[in-house]
Amino acid sequence: MNPFEDVLTDPTCRAREAKARGQRVIGTACVSVPLELIRAAGAFPLRIDSGSVEADQRAGEFPRDACPLTRACWGEYFAAAARPEVAGLLDAVVIPATCDWHYNLADRVRDRLPTMVLDVPRGKRVPGAIERWRGQVSELGRWLAERCGTAITREALAEAIGAYAAASQQVRRLVALMRGERPLVTGVAVLKALAALAWDDPAAWTAGAAAFADAAEAGPPQGPADPRCRVALLGSPPLWPHFVVPRLIEESGATIVAEESCGGARACYDTVYVDDPSLPGMTRAVADRYLLPCSCPCFVPNDDRLFRLRALVEDARPDGAVYYVLKSCYVYDAEFAAVRQVLEELGVRTLRVESDYSSESAEQLRTRLETFVDMLAGRV
Repeated sequence: MNPFEDVLTDPTCRAREAKARGQRVIGTACVSVPLELIRAAGAFPLRIDSGSVEADQRAGEFPRDACPLTRACWGEYFAAAARPEVAGLLDAVVIPATCDWHYNLADRVRDRLPTMVLDVPRGKRVPGAIERWRGQVSELGRWLAERCGTAITREALAEAIGAYAAASQQVRRLVALMRGERPLVTGVAVLKALAALAWDDPAAWTAGAAAFADAAEAGPPQGPADPRCRVALLGSPPLWPHFVVPRLIEESGATIVAEESCGGARACYDTVYVDDPSLPGMTRAVADRYLLPCSCPCFVPNDDRLFRLRALVEDARPDGAVYYVLKSCYVYDAEFAAVRQVLEELGVRTLRVESDYSSESAEQLRTRLETFVDMLAGRV
């Protein structure tokens, strides 16, 4: 875990190193930003979504009842009270408009930094939606080249696609490690490793993840010898360092064997499939990778998400699911009824929990999660 712990201890360290080398640092909110284009433009992508309660508390200019993730993002990078070591780190920001809070964030940030908003289509099957999205991604490439002063070439984009494809291969290995009959690693360890990818260089992360997976496969299982039950963690992203819910789940004696959120494997699980090696062809392939397989609840209808959840249950065989809703995260809260119906049809009991970034609700969460685990273990 050492490479991941180093990054999680100081999430902006790689970005500051890139800045010192003369690279531009491009902030990305949400996992719908095509990272390959940023890398191909010679810049360093830094995910600015944050789970820091301290950053949330610094977001004085942001609405008090806003999404804590968005407040923490503002407090970390843009607020008047932002930390000195990250103030001025970003050269530009790309924000997909996947929810109202991201729209609001983009509107505020554009007064301070060059900002591009990606208008993610709400319906993938709406006529013209895919072509409009491809056009936006092409425009993003031109915008990045202008901001970074580096033309995106076919060779540079091919290298970037390969770098993230290698990371995706290791993401799939880590997911498999926690799904076995007796998981080789704990779910919290995998979630921490995946969290580090949001702030690390993909090549460095891939090397660390490969070494971690090799050691896990060669060593004894790290999960409990007799787990009380197997749990899937779904819903809003448990962003580092706000890992209260996954930590409490495993402290209650359960084993996290699967997760599905934009804070975990979804960020780099699918790879870019290139069937046309020209620059326009690869750009289209990148655009398709960030839209077609995405299971974000912002899409309506969202049959793809329910299909993925059914596949997750079949592969990971959870006894129950904890559905985490971050306060004011409306898109995840709104889909809960449909998700619960699908899971219960498959025999998976579901618990909805809600919290913000404060520690005030931790003990109440602990009590509810322990009761849920007791119920699953006894199959009451």
